[in-house]
Amino acid sequence: MTGRSVILFERTKGQTPVREAGKFPNRSAALWSTDDSLVLLSANVPAEIIRLTANGQFEKTDLLAAGNWRRSGSPADLRGAVISPDKTKVWELFRLGNALAECSLVQKSCKIIYQAPPFAVAMHVQERNDGLLATAGDDGLVRV
Repeated sequence: MTGRSVILFERTKGQTPVREAGKFPNRSAALWSTDDSLVLLSANVPAEIIRLTANGQFEKTDLLAAGNWRRSGSPADLRGAVISPDKTKVWELFRLGNALAECSLVQKSCKIIYQAPPFAVAMHVQERNDGLLATAGDDGLVRV
């Protein structure tokens, strides 16, 4: 994943304009974990926890490296994520692959806890000798 970043801005009372307090490249989303920390997602996995210290600096705790738990055919296109009330898990919902994943911030691991197979329908068939059939699924993918 490239081109997307999470940027934090700081604004103190009466100060205009706001200033950039931190930029985290190649991150797709951020979830508030506590009043002073964020869980940053990268390539559909919780990548790190960023905590803002009292002196305005950031402390980083690495979580999962992108791609360490995915395999070919795994769910993709993260559509939403939520952190558990005890701040130990993140649940992620994926459009492609129709899946719900659970990531443990303590064990630094993810697993798919629910996945519905895509509903494929034939969309076009041509009489040819190459034996190809094109189908489309409710997950938005076209298969040949």
